[in-house]
Amino acid sequence: MPSARTPARPLVLLVDDEKTNLKILSDLLKDDVDIALAKNGRQAVDKAFQIKPDLILLDVIMPDMDGFEVLSHLKSDQQTESIPVIFITGLNSAGEEEHGLTLGAQDYIRKPFSPKVVKARVATQLKIIGQTRQLQHLSDELAQASEAKSRFLANMSHEIRTPLTAIIGYAESMIQGDFKADFQSKAINIIAQNGSHLLNVVNGILDLSKIEANKLEIELLEMDLFEMLSSIESLVKQQAQAKGLVFTIDYKFPLPRHIICDPTRLKQILLNLVNNAIKFTDSGSVVIAVVTRNNQLVFEVKDTGIGLTPMQISKLFTDFTQVDYSITRKYGGTGLGLSIAKSLALKLNGNISIQSTPNEGSEFTVFIQLTTPASGDWCNDAAAAGYKPSNITVSDSMPTLSGHILLAEDHHDNRALFSQLLKRMGLQVTAVENGELAVQQSITEDFDLILMDIQMPVMDGISAMNLLKTTAMDVPIVALTANAMKTDIDSY
Repeated sequence: MPSARTPARPLVLLVDDEKTNLKILSDLLKDDVDIALAKNGRQAVDKAFQIKPDLILLDVIMPDMDGFEVLSHLKSDQQTESIPVIFITGLNSAGEEEHGLTLGAQDYIRKPFSPKVVKARVATQLKIIGQTRQLQHLSDELAQASEAKSRFLANMSHEIRTPLTAIIGYAESMIQGDFKADFQSKAINIIAQNGSHLLNVVNGILDLSKIEANKLEIELLEMDLFEMLSSIESLVKQQAQAKGLVFTIDYKFPLPRHIICDPTRLKQILLNLVNNAIKFTDSGSVVIAVVTRNNQLVFEVKDTGIGLTPMQISKLFTDFTQVDYSITRKYGGTGLGLSIAKSLALKLNGNISIQSTPNEGSEFTVFIQLTTPASGDWCNDAAAAGYKPSNITVSDSMPTLSGHILLAEDHHDNRALFSQLLKRMGLQVTAVENGELAVQQSITEDFDLILMDIQMPVMDGISAMNLLKTTAMDVPIVALTANAMKTDIDSY
């Protein structure tokens, strides 16, 4: 019977039909490895499948099933083919040895045993096994990192090129006089909004580069806590209200009026968490609770959004890693924000923790060291402000064409821009926001051309195009994509 296995030690399966040989080998090796025993070939095969040993010492001459047959059986199955085998034999035939090595044996140990030779050859094989596994583990990690970075770069390309499409498209249309005067203010607003988004993306990339190079500097200044929180409220409240969400700041008094901190970085952390909360919450509320606790200033950002699983939480603060690519496609974002926020919190002598339940919401808690000016006062004031967007109007002065276009584009501004330009050409446009709706429209209506965004929620453009091909539809499809990676373009 095999002994209880020690996790830190390798497991060696000894196979011999002679009990004396099993005892000798066990006594030789038991101080260095865990031992399992098999008295014949069939038992050896069964145990190899059951316990997956790190190494097998296998007698060649056995009744019923000899060592060569056992090795052939092991090498024929994926579960056991990689287990290294050292043959034990009393034979002294070059032909027999060649046969065993051809079948896949690693080495031979000849009877009668030399204790030093047995221990040396077993140790050598176990060292090789350990090195091979380390290399495989490193290879797997590198492959995962490469895949994560490739996906990150593709997503980053999308996040950069998408707002650029709106910026350049609206700007060129204004230059060419395609929009009426009453639409120009809205076009300028759209350009500004997409420019701000692009700036945030670029800033995130630069911050990550500085963090990785350990060159991100923290500037500790005296700052007004309530003024900073009021600024955050004015920036995000309209965004929350646009989604029908209630946004509030819950002040747990008493709180210091002034603190010593880096106002830019603290605001960056909180804006990231609040914007995330709003992004991933479709109904309910987003709340920032502010409290002092154990000489720390604590910000609790709570939402009633989609929540996270324990597996997703484990990946949450990792560079270049999306917790769920389908969620990223639906909600957008670079995947850098939380990683950067965590790094910034650590630089402020603090940290970020999370508690979350799927479909119930999340609570991110930011802890920073509480430092106040020597003459600082404590109070309970706060202020809030908001703004309203202007309305969109449509212009109509471009060369007249004819035809019915189906436009599938999930980005609201780009969908509005493309629709505007197509209609200005005299074309009839049906616009949808995902691939599933595009397929439904294609089945129920006749179109002369389909413009299909590739990266969309619910159903992406590639899936939609593949589904349409199964219906024998012959309408030409033009792919719209912000992905600049050649491999992505070739796959379309």
